[in-house]
Amino acid sequence: MFERMAGASGRIVGYRISGVLTGEEAKAILIPELGRVATTYGYAHLLLHLDRLEGETPEAFIEELKNLPLIRKIRRIAVVGDSTAEALAAAISDMLLSRIDTRIRHFRTGELQEAWDWLHEGGVTP
Repeated sequence: MFERMAGASGRIVGYRISGVLTGEEAKAILIPELGRVATTYGYAHLLLHLDRLEGETPEAFIEELKNLPLIRKIRRIAVVGDSTAEALAAAISDMLLSRIDTRIRHFRTGELQEAWDWLHEGGVTP
């Protein structure tokens, strides 16, 4: 389930995600909003608060791959969650995406405000 987070504004998009992420949700909610924000502001910053995330369906993964060109319009991605796997995935993704100027950083749940701050420092949010 996607839940838009208070604190998201301007070029910053933030969602709390719980349960199982599906391709339908990504396609209907996340991808269109990122596209609108990137078109309006030139680029987007994204906060994903993974709260009791149980995984993603294969369709969600395929949807992510189909929209890979959009990743070039996302400058910063803050992944918030307490799983070691999430931290590792964020670190590996950061290394892979740094070549296209997309930075990914992992924050623990207790560091949610630091995640918002990091996104805000990456550009002025009108």
